[in-house]
Amino acid sequence: MTDTPTLLLCDCTGTMALDAETISRGCGLACSKVHNFLCRDEAAAAATALQSGPVIIACAQEAESFHELAEDLGVNPPACIDIRDRAGWSDDKATAPK
Repeated sequence: MTDTPTLLLCDCTGTMALDAETISRGCGLACSKVHNFLCRDEAAAAATALQSGPVIIACAQEAESFHELAEDLGVNPPACIDIRDRAGWSDDKATAPK
């Protein structure tokens, strides 16, 4: 187990274009691959990460689901951050990818 959190990314069924490398450089954390449906179809990946150490999940909308999963697993709940509504939006994907 590590004390440094892992950042789990999800593009919310393809509704956001996320660049894991750019996000990792910007926040200084190791990022997961970009998941597509982390709160449902890929919940096993969230469970594995939660059991491995501290996790930040880039999804505030489904925070309750992730907290319930952590409770079921008997582990600390993840921090959940909102990258959909609070992140910078830009028409220029080359300089400011979401």
